[in-house]
Amino acid sequence: MTGARVQPKERASVPSHIVGPRAKLGKRPPSTERILMAAESIFGERGFGSVSVEDILNLADVSRATFYQHFKSKEELAAALFDRALEVLTESVLARFASETTLEGKIAAGLDVYLELWQRHGRLVQELSIEALRPGSKLAPARKHVVDTVVQVLCAAAETETGVRFDPLVCEHLILGIEALLVHRGLDGPLTDEARRELQAKLLQLILNSRGR
Repeated sequence: MTGARVQPKERASVPSHIVGPRAKLGKRPPSTERILMAAESIFGERGFGSVSVEDILNLADVSRATFYQHFKSKEELAAALFDRALEVLTESVLARFASETTLEGKIAAGLDVYLELWQRHGRLVQELSIEALRPGSKLAPARKHVVDTVVQVLCAAAETETGVRFDPLVCEHLILGIEALLVHRGLDGPLTDEARRELQAKLLQLILNSRGR
């Protein structure tokens, strides 16, 4: 058992910005992108609940009419931003999976990408994840789709390598447990490099043990 083999600084997979940096707002990209960039910045700084549509309009420098041409509400905007974040996560995880030949390598790579997302965008991901857990949330379907995709890929990889079926329900509970841990841990502040490496090693061991290794 090698633990956390992947070094975050050497194997960066997650971009520094989900949509784009605040500096790009001054370059007048299309209004939809300006709104999404503003939401990424302000949700990450102040959280979801304390931000108003007016705050987003001021930062994006767009009119209320323009905002409502693209989004029906702040929640719909958050759902679009969450979709973008999950797209980045899924693409990065699948790309890293493809570069690994063993199950342990795939799991370690997937954990590395997920923890990197939290390290780079912790407050934003935390706020959107909490909103996705709210009953009736517009963010919930996208979250479920990503969880289902990761479960399917991991279970297929486990069966291919070991010939033993990895119970999808167990895998799903592990993923949801990791998410809950990071949401709760995020209340204590950003994830440091040391904490990330330690957490990755422990989670990797937990997942490998859960399949009877």
